[in-house]
Amino acid sequence: VQEDRCDREALDAILFPYKPFAYTRITNLISDLKKHLEGFFLQEKLKADSIREEHLLMEVMNERGLHKLFGQSHTRLNKLLEESSLSAEASYLQQFSAAGLAYQNQGEPAHLDKKIKSLHLFYVMAMLRSVCEDISQGPLIEDKQERLPHRFFVEYIGNNYQLYWKEREMRMLIRVLRTQIEPFEIKHIQDFSKDWQTYGPELSDAFRSELIQLLARGEEKLRGKGSEEIQKEYLKVYKGLIEGNWLWEANHLNKSLARQIFQLALQEKDADCLNSFLLKIEGIPESEIH
Repeated sequence: VQEDRCDREALDAILFPYKPFAYTRITNLISDLKKHLEGFFLQEKLKADSIREEHLLMEVMNERGLHKLFGQSHTRLNKLLEESSLSAEASYLQQFSAAGLAYQNQGEPAHLDKKIKSLHLFYVMAMLRSVCEDISQGPLIEDKQERLPHRFFVEYIGNNYQLYWKEREMRMLIRVLRTQIEPFEIKHIQDFSKDWQTYGPELSDAFRSELIQLLARGEEKLRGKGSEEIQKEYLKVYKGLIEGNWLWEANHLNKSLARQIFQLALQEKDADCLNSFLLKIEGIPESEIH
């Protein structure tokens, strides 16, 4: 306490050299400075998260009844969400929250509809990820009728997939799901390959890696059971991964996947795939590819 008082006296002498020391004055000044610093740090944090900043601005405009400024902020938020690298679920939740504010502010049924839709998409996306992950960890589904996990959800997706077709992450997960529940249907891996060429580059690195892992687990379970034609289709997908430099995660080679691709290429005697693979890893330290 004595040391703190000495520090305050020294600071007071610098700020107010011609006035006697006043403990209350310097204490109030330090308190005000702390408040300004906290506000500054908070503002800097918000600047780094433009989506959160815009959402808070919408809340303020809504509370003050500033409808025109609210609408402008809502438009900016929607644009930020379209351009963001947020996961699909996080984006749907942001849309859900923003649509709820918009409905409060403007009372239009369309905003309420969007709020309900965003929450629905969030749930279905989360379920799709969970179901695909569960199936990928289980045995190969050789008889869909008898051994289909999450049967009711899978049937719902099968009957209503067109509701989610415009959502690229959901579309790609549905493509993966089809390769899982009907692994011997060559059309499913062909369809995945076509959509991958269209949407793959637009996906976030994390989600792209998740899709690749799910697909690779399915392919590995098909070894020795699937037709040669299906194996070749998987190799086409793998070639695209090699050429797109998508075997690297945070600048490190995904070793287990690289080994799996190399083994399949050897098994199928696919010289082009092996050559592409070897060219890509040329120059990488031996410790990275051992």
